[in-house]
Amino acid sequence: MVDEWRILIMFLSITRKLIHSHFWKTRLDHYLKTFSYTHKLATLFPGIPSTVKSNFTNDVSKIKKKKCRHIVHRPNVSTRQVLNTIFPECEISSGQSLSGRDTLNMRRKFLIDSSLYLTTSMEIVEQNYTCESFSLIIDFGRLMAHIGLQEMTIEDVFTDKKFQRTVSSAVLEQCASMSDVVFVDALLLLYRLKITIQNSHVLESQCLHRLESLSLNQTLLIADWWILSGCKSQKYHQKMLEIVRNSLNQLSIDHILQLCYFVSMYQNVPGSFFNQILRRLNEQVENLSWSGIVNVCSAIIKCKEKIEHNDRLLYLIGDHALQNMQDISGHELTIILRSFSRLYFFHNKFLEIAVLHLTEKLNDMTMEMLAHNVFALSRYRVLHQPLMDMVAKIVTEEPAMNLRIKSIWMLLRGFARLNYEPPNANAFFEKCVDLMHQRKQQCKQYPFQFLRALISLAYLNRYYNSLLDVVFHPEFLQRCIKLSPSGVEKHLQLLSTCVEIDNPDFNGQKLRKNYFNVHHAGSLQVSSFMRDFKTEVNEITEMLQSLAGGLEYIKLHCILNHSGYFSTVADIEMHLGENGKPIPVVDEEVSSASKPVTKLAVIVISQSHHLQDSDRLHGAQAMKVRHLRKLGYNVVQIPSSEWNAKLSNNDKRIYLTSKLSLSVD
Repeated sequence: MVDEWRILIMFLSITRKLIHSHFWKTRLDHYLKTFSYTHKLATLFPGIPSTVKSNFTNDVSKIKKKKCRHIVHRPNVSTRQVLNTIFPECEISSGQSLSGRDTLNMRRKFLIDSSLYLTTSMEIVEQNYTCESFSLIIDFGRLMAHIGLQEMTIEDVFTDKKFQRTVSSAVLEQCASMSDVVFVDALLLLYRLKITIQNSHVLESQCLHRLESLSLNQTLLIADWWILSGCKSQKYHQKMLEIVRNSLNQLSIDHILQLCYFVSMYQNVPGSFFNQILRRLNEQVENLSWSGIVNVCSAIIKCKEKIEHNDRLLYLIGDHALQNMQDISGHELTIILRSFSRLYFFHNKFLEIAVLHLTEKLNDMTMEMLAHNVFALSRYRVLHQPLMDMVAKIVTEEPAMNLRIKSIWMLLRGFARLNYEPPNANAFFEKCVDLMHQRKQQCKQYPFQFLRALISLAYLNRYYNSLLDVVFHPEFLQRCIKLSPSGVEKHLQLLSTCVEIDNPDFNGQKLRKNYFNVHHAGSLQVSSFMRDFKTEVNEITEMLQSLAGGLEYIKLHCILNHSGYFSTVADIEMHLGENGKPIPVVDEEVSSASKPVTKLAVIVISQSHHLQDSDRLHGAQAMKVRHLRKLGYNVVQIPSSEWNAKLSNNDKRIYLTSKLSLSVD
């Protein structure tokens, strides 16, 4: 063993002394090319420590770098070897689905359905690609010699950062002089090498400059490159849409589906343009593949502009989903349900079956998908207790969750709007509160979502003092006003008023009175309400005036100064004396100094205030009734269906008299 160590030390010493000898450089170069020196060392000296092997390896690396300064070798990897590795040559016939594409991102599944996408998406790598134009871009041999990677392997192409930076610089320097074909090929090269461009504005300006001369396929291909490169270009996207819009009627169904994909990724797209796309799809919906339908639904969800109803398209999508329900994944079903709820489109049969299938697939869904489904069903006011109970159970029992504050809000909003507390309500809501505490940074970053989560809890009469201290803290209020959309003051005022009514013993941070100079609906004149009232409210108001004996016995306003948040219809306030007869409605200060009065709050309840196929009030309306009662009002609820069932004025008069007398007995 000692002799082996001496031999090793002698070898290293001789190597250092003779490094400048051309003879030794040549012999060493031959040795390193012929053997794996680490493996050779381990073979010659199996008993030496690993640290000695490592030191020897480092010395050899230094020798390689030093000798490369004097000796220029031809690279072991040719340009064609590199390019053919990045862009493998394979024959794909028209209409043949791409191999190895099952792992595509969910949003890109539609690309499997047509061979056209071989020229319009980054999956072009699967195409029969000759790589000839790349010889005009970069001399790989020169680059590798410049970097000093004479021993470069195919794997090094994808891992060596210095090589990748050099390729990136070469593309940026030469892109202005490239033809359109070569420029597009250069973008493909950067994508396949996974090279991140630091100066993306250079490529962006080139893309914008070339838009007029690019073919449609090249235009879509570059748009796809911007998405997958990780540095989206809003300027290119908007300019591309303007150009494509002029030839929308000439586009194929595959082109239109790819535009839908761009809409879902960029979101900011003119609503009129997207409506044109949907009208084109209306003619072709029966020819769409299932992945294409999911792609369209995803675009409907993500488009931020107003979308017009296209009932035929949505009905056909719903019918197609019903026929394929057994094969639909939980993700796909979630996308369809969200798109329908976005447009408040009712496909009753689809909803009925979808809820049952969602319940079966819940265990296979991510937490984000659970939140989206609960939120979508709440927009429909559809309460399916087994599904809601199962969601609450999954959330409570999951030990570690990576839920965003937005998803927490959607979960709470769903349960609150449906006015439903699951059997494990305390554990479920406490888990959501704990998650918000753990995401304090997200709450600061997205204060409006945090605020809406607390309002959702208020619907269900649940208040957590630790969270209220956060939301009403002066620093948070400033951030909330700064980072939230217009109208956030109304939400803050709503939460503050809810705390005053439901949780009067709260002694923590509070919103100061008159913190905002907000004019609530209660300050509007009666005449302005009369113009906007529904027929039922108009009829009831006029008949109550007749029964009471004049306008002074009726006050038409929003009794709760925060009710404008969840109601666009005013309430009818009446005061009854000790004998049960109407008396003039006066201010609260005057009323408190006189004899006791019974305050009535007459509210018209329409079907939209209930859950679907139920007499249960939804969360906001239930909270309104609760608050009115806590403030001392006898609430008289008049369902619009009952009112409209009374055909004659006499029947309606008897009905009203009965409802009012029942409220004071």
